Order: sequence, then C-alpha cells, then structure tokens
Amino acid sequence: MTKYPHGIIDGIWHGSLMIAEDGSQFMWWAHEKSKVLEGGNIKGLNIMTGFTNSQKLSWMNNIILALEISGSVLSQKFKAIGFGVVKKVLGLG
Repeated sequence: MTKYPHGIIDGIWHGSLMIAEDGSQFMWWAHEKSKVLEGGNIKGLNIMTGFTNSQKLSWMNNIILALEISGSVLSQKFKAIGFGVVKKVLGLG
C-alpha cells in the first residue's frame, strides 16, 4: 500500500479463503483507490476478483466485486460493502 502526500491511497491486496466443510479454497486479489479525509478517516473503492479449482464454488470464478470501503488510519479498522457483478452480465465470460 502506498499513501501519497495528497492523501490518496493506492493498494494491492490478496489472500485466500478456505471452506471448512471440504477444504475448498478461493484465492482473491483486489486493487484499492481511496483518500484519507479529515480526522484520519478513509473513503474509497476496491475492485476484487478471484479463482477457485472447486467445482462447487466455480460460480465464484465469474464474479467481479466492487467494494465501497471506509475506515480510519488511526484505529486501523475498516468496513466494506460489496456489490457483485457476474462477468456474463458484462459480456466478459
């Protein structure tokens, strides 16, 4: 993550989730653009997608998430509200 002097944050994030039932994994990655506002508050957007080899979760290979994020650089807490788009809707898959 890079925080520029004019308050813009540019970040790249990645990780994986494991489903306890069967051990399936979903690997994800996201790109963030946000701004630090007055009082250390953050507002911004993340675009996230991912991949799984699981047949059961294969529908997740066709989503793109737009996440509206807010948080604080002081408390290091954040929250995100996600909006999913299936690639077929966009004509991408």
